[in-house]
Amino acid sequence: MLRKKCGIFMKINRKNLDMFMGQLIENEYSVKTVEKYDRDLKSFASFVGEKEIEKQDVIRFKEELCIRYKPRSVNSILAACHQFFSFYDRPDLKVRQLKIQQAFCPQEKVLTKEEYMRLVCTAYELGERKLGLIIQTICCTGIRVSELSYITVDAVFKGKAEVRLKGKNRTILIQDELQKLLLAYIRERKLSNGAVFVTRNGKPLDRSNDKGRCRPGKGISP
Repeated sequence: MLRKKCGIFMKINRKNLDMFMGQLIENEYSVKTVEKYDRDLKSFASFVGEKEIEKQDVIRFKEELCIRYKPRSVNSILAACHQFFSFYDRPDLKVRQLKIQQAFCPQEKVLTKEEYMRLVCTAYELGERKLGLIIQTICCTGIRVSELSYITVDAVFKGKAEVRLKGKNRTILIQDELQKLLLAYIRERKLSNGAVFVTRNGKPLDRSNDKGRCRPGKGISP
């Protein structure tokens, strides 16, 4: 077994990277895994430079990753860094990984197809097109009313929204049919950016301003 190079170090260079990769190979990690760890750690090395690594550097690296990658990819890269830190006996450099929330709804709270269609049809029959689209968006994506502000013009064009709320992150996919409906709405409203669903004052629709508005018959701003 390769010996760890312990002590107060923490400059990341090709020599200590090679020692770490050698340990992975000795532990029979797959070639693809070793290559991935090598890429991730080279990325970290490029970010930090040749200075001695401090925890604040890892925090800043994590922040940079959050801008460029999805939460799961961020956690995967951080996992490579954490294993590297453990190999060199520096667990104090580890940072918290992102919390990723899995969408889940109890069976008894799931709308039947008939109930969903009735809600949508009622909204459109009452001339509440926006309400109909909101219902379709919530039911097709599984988001909450409080997360409607994440359905932006940019998100609709991309076909996905990145929801970051209360320290939890998840990606919401916007299915093709829903995307077509929302794109048509965006074009008709001549929206260029920001939230798709807004109040009369132009504020993103959420739980603080939806009272009495998100029920057929009550109406929301068209």
